[in-house]
Amino acid sequence: MISRNQTDTIADTTSTTTGHQQDFINRSASSSSAKYPTSSQDNRESPYYSTPDVIITPSPPTLTEPILLLEGDHYHISDDGIARSLYQLENTSITMSSTNDGLMIEEFYDLKRACKVFLIREKTNVRSKNNAHKPVIHLGRHQDSLLLQEISDGIVGAGTGSMTWDSSIAMSLYFASHPELMFGNVIELGSGVGYGGILNTIFRSYSSSAVPFHSMTLTDYSNEVLQYCKENVSRFFAAAASSSIQVTKLDWHDFLRGTGKSLDHAEKYDTVIACECAYRYPDIVALISTMKGLVKRKKTSKVHIFGPINRGQMLRLISELRQDESFHVREEYIDMARYRLEAPSPIDNDTFNDGLQSHHRVDPLQDVMSSSYRDQACKFYSRYDSKFLHVTCSLRFDTPKAKVSLSDID
Repeated sequence: MISRNQTDTIADTTSTTTGHQQDFINRSASSSSAKYPTSSQDNRESPYYSTPDVIITPSPPTLTEPILLLEGDHYHISDDGIARSLYQLENTSITMSSTNDGLMIEEFYDLKRACKVFLIREKTNVRSKNNAHKPVIHLGRHQDSLLLQEISDGIVGAGTGSMTWDSSIAMSLYFASHPELMFGNVIELGSGVGYGGILNTIFRSYSSSAVPFHSMTLTDYSNEVLQYCKENVSRFFAAAASSSIQVTKLDWHDFLRGTGKSLDHAEKYDTVIACECAYRYPDIVALISTMKGLVKRKKTSKVHIFGPINRGQMLRLISELRQDESFHVREEYIDMARYRLEAPSPIDNDTFNDGLQSHHRVDPLQDVMSSSYRDQACKFYSRYDSKFLHVTCSLRFDTPKAKVSLSDID
C-alpha cells in the first residue's frame, strides 16, 4: 500500500503559520472585549441618549510570542493512520566521543491512538540517494524498541507534557554520543510522558564509559502526565531495573518558596537536565531557582538545557542565566536531520473484512516491534534540518556566597 500525503496533519506546521494564527486570535480577542468610549451611565438611561457618531477603537495590546513554535514538514500517513520518520544528528560543535554516536531513531506514529514506537538503529555507511525519481535512505541494524503512549488530548488537554517533541530526540542522541556528561544521580525537569528520560537511560546502559551513572529521576507537575510517564517507564523497564529510574512530582515554584519537595531534593543531583522547558516567561525565574536548588555544590555538577534555537523564551532563559552569579554558561549548536519515510504497508494475512470495513488482527505498532525491520532501503518524501541549542551551566565558586565541595561523585 502506498502512503498518501496528509496536508492537514496535526502537530507539524510552519512557525510562520503558527505565529499568524496566534496574531489573529489575540487581535480578535482584544477587539471583542474592547470597551468603547460612550456617554456616562446616567446619559445612557436618559431618553435623549443616542449612540455617538464616531466610535474610537483602542489599539490592540502588544502581541506576545506564541508559546509553541512548531515548524517543519508534513507527515505522510498510511491508510492505517501510521506515520514514519527517521532522526539522526548531523554534527555538533563538540567532537563525538562514544561508540553510540552512530545511532539513529526511527519513529512509527499511530496518530489515531496517540501512540508511538521508536526503533533504535545503527547508522549505515551507505549514503542516501536523493534524486527526483526515488529518494532513498538506508536504515541500519535494529538495536532496541520502545513503545510509548502519549495523551490523546494533546497540548489542549494535558499541556505540553502530553506529547513528545523533537528536542527530546536531539537531546537523547546527543547524550548517546556523550555518555560521560550524564553521570551520577540525574534528574530531568519537565519530563512529560517520559520519552527523553527513558531514551537517556537506555543509551547510558549501552555505554562503556567509566564515569559512574547511579540513577535517573523523571519529574513533572501534572498528575495526568506523571501517570502516563510511570506507565511508559514500567512498560519498558523490568522490575529489576526499576530502582534506577523513578518518577516523581516536582513544582518549580516550591524552590522559590523553599517549601514542598524542594527540601527533599535539595542539592542531591550531579546532573540536571531540562529539555523544552522554557515556554513562558513567568516560569523562567522558578526554573532557574529549581536548577540551582537541585544541583550538588560540586565543581563537577552540571545543568544541561536543550531547546529549539528559534524559541524566544529559550533565548530569554539564557539571558537570565548569564545574569545569575551562580553559573558559568556555555552554548553550542546541535543539528538534526528528520526524514519523513514511506509508511509501512499492512500484511495482507493480518486483515479481515466484516462487510463494512477492514480490520487488523494484529496491532500495527506491535507488528512493527515484532517484525524484522532490519537493514533496508526506505523511500523518503522529505528531509528537514533542525537546529537546537545545548546550554551547559557549571556552578561558580568565585563568588562570596559559594561553598566549595571538593569530594568526588558519591
